[in-house]
Amino acid sequence: MSAPAQAKNSSQYPNRSEAANPDNFKRILINGRVVSMASVPCPISDGIINCALKKLEVINEPAFSIDGDYDLVQVFYYPNTDQAKTAVVIAQQSGLMNDSVRAIRYRVSFQLEDGGTSAATWNWVQYGEQVQCARGKMAGKWIKGRCL
Repeated sequence: MSAPAQAKNSSQYPNRSEAANPDNFKRILINGRVVSMASVPCPISDGIINCALKKLEVINEPAFSIDGDYDLVQVFYYPNTDQAKTAVVIAQQSGLMNDSVRAIRYRVSFQLEDGGTSAATWNWVQYGEQVQCARGKMAGKWIKGRCL
């Protein structure tokens, strides 16, 4: 089990165990519930990164998004790449126009369904987010709460 996100250093890159633990990220609900568009499966042929970016469009309203400009996207497969049953995509945006938040990191997790067939799909499981504080005692730290 990984340490809470608050205890992590200011590294730009989450490690595998941090990405695996959804408790390191604040769970995101859309309008207080799961949106049906988010629940639509993605064909495996679309690629896991493209699938995650499409899902992130659901939570990033146009007024608040930075045109989907992510400066870092990482993919972790569990238990491993060759026998993937779960995928976690971490997409990060930095350079935000916010004096208290330096960057935001989204975690999008998927479950592989019908993995042994040509009709395999990635089914969305959960969204989460972390923020990197720009000032105060949490400056430079990735947290799942609010920067003060």
